[in-house]
Amino acid sequence: MKNTLLILLALISLEGFCCSCIGFGEINEEQYNSYDLIVKGQIEKIEEGAWTRTIYVRIEKEYKGNVKSELVLITSPSQSGICGIFPKTGETWLMYANKSENTYSTDLCTRTKSLNPKAWNYNKEEIESDLVFLEKRLKQK
Repeated sequence: MKNTLLILLALISLEGFCCSCIGFGEINEEQYNSYDLIVKGQIEKIEEGAWTRTIYVRIEKEYKGNVKSELVLITSPSQSGICGIFPKTGETWLMYANKSENTYSTDLCTRTKSLNPKAWNYNKEEIESDLVFLEKRLKQK
């Protein structure tokens, strides 16, 4: 009985440390307006810290924001349990980020996604829908 209770408590406590996000559905104006930066770019470099991962993204297309260079630094938690993303150098990503002081940050609970068809969470329809919406918004400017 004691062992069963300990196992049950361990399982319950593990759930409390997992990343859990609400699905977004199709992108809309409200979601678009909730981000400070939206870019498509190639991951050039990644620096790992104890709690934060710094991702250097070479911008291929800027959909929203005002980045002054071709390279933008975006931070993410470095642990999956706190919703970190795990890009690899050379991959292309669609990054949705928010600005805090002088830093952009993103995580799994944003619309950020890998454009790599082999990515674990790749969803071709969602990516195409996002890109169509973002291209339309660019033309409206």
